[in-house]
Amino acid sequence: MKSINRRVFVLALCAASPALAQSNAPELTINLESSSIGRRIELGQPRFRAAGRYQMVEVQAQNVSSRDQHIQYKIDWFDREGFSVQTTSTWQNLSLSPNAFEAIRSVGQTDTAFSARLTIRDAD
Repeated sequence: MKSINRRVFVLALCAASPALAQSNAPELTINLESSSIGRRIELGQPRFRAAGRYQMVEVQAQNVSSRDQHIQYKIDWFDREGFSVQTTSTWQNLSLSPNAFEAIRSVGQTDTAFSARLTIRDAD
């Protein structure tokens, strides 16, 4: 399935390379596996914070369509140099009724987790 990079939220310098994770602020890259998801689901500004020794990210998702939406998402974590630090990311189900908001959250499970990539697809 073709992945479409719909939005890239950068909390520091802007660029497309994973090596940019070397900046001083974490970033969240968002990939939508279908262009139609972007017309049905709006994502808010991502927020990062410390969760003990680990990094946590949260982004608000809102269903802007008039129908229930059933999607799946996963979040992969990367260190400051852009290398993957967590290989056990699994797809999570999310159902949103019309105009509903839901927070998508993840905690990097290692103290080297710095930036993240959120991938969203339609549920089967």
